Amino acid sequence: MAAHPNKPVDTLVRGVSPVLEVPFHRDGALDPEGFTTVVDRVLATGVGSGVEEHRNESRR
Repeated sequence: MAAHPNKPVDTLVRGVSPVLEVPFHRDGALDPEGFTTVVDRVLATGVGSGVEEHRNESRR
């Protein structure tokens, strides 16, 4: 949602935003399959977050 100059938009993040470990191979290369596993396991726990935008009419 784009902010209108006369109606500011505040953005709030709600929920749990876990920090995800980024796995690497021994040679230092990124391990995309390992990262997929990390993401799948975190999502399986049910945690999640979202962004909520609302107009703050009191700020002009």
